[in-house]
Amino acid sequence: MAVNVAVSGEGKTSVISKSRDVQFVKTDVSEIIHAATPQEKEIPVEMNANALVVTPPKFILPAGSSKRVRFIALNDNDTEKTYRVRFEAVAGEQEQSVATTSKAANSQLSVNLIWGVLVSVPPKHPRFGLERSPDGHSLVNNE
Repeated sequence: MAVNVAVSGEGKTSVISKSRDVQFVKTDVSEIIHAATPQEKEIPVEMNANALVVTPPKFILPAGSSKRVRFIALNDNDTEKTYRVRFEAVAGEQEQSVATTSKAANSQLSVNLIWGVLVSVPPKHPRFGLERSPDGHSLVNNE
């Protein structure tokens, strides 16, 4: 899944619940450095950083419903930035307190998936520097 942030600095996606239970969802944002290269790595982004903001960062998702999530780029970059935003369902406070106080054996198993969305933030002033390669068989972007 991928979202391109518009020139206005905003992108959107929807998180849809197929579960029969209420879910508590939190987000985690990482910037991808050197994307699509052997040196690629992810660096966690603080929510108060001057980078990409996810709103709401935490939310309740009722069973069978959807929630609109916005991505807002706060700074003006000279280069394109790529982020990975993960959506993770976490246990609610009530579920955690029941699990820690109960002494009976529990055979219930739940599996939660973490979904990641790639968010691409374009530069403020895009530049194109296409040239033919020396062998003439491909194009190279020098910007």
